[in-house]
Amino acid sequence: MIPEWQTQFQWLYAQVVAKAWADDKFRSKLLENPKKVLSDHGFSFPETFTVRLVPGGAGTTLELPLPEKPSGLQAEDLEKSLHHLHADFSST
Repeated sequence: MIPEWQTQFQWLYAQVVAKAWADDKFRSKLLENPKKVLSDHGFSFPETFTVRLVPGGAGTTLELPLPEKPSGLQAEDLEKSLHHLHADFSST
């Protein structure tokens, strides 16, 4: 079963793609500032995210950041760090 968030993402993105196909001005704005335009259409991104669209792309690449390990992180601190990262992603 596909998670609800993934279904919602696909539906929202399909709407944005259809609008970009139908409206050249919208497509230009989308390519100029994808994060803002996508946010205006219901997407939510952490402030630290950079969003890039690849015109003509086949959707085969997804770039995700791999943050540097915090200095001095011990195994027992990992759970706390995971909660912090989750809070960062959930707050937007």
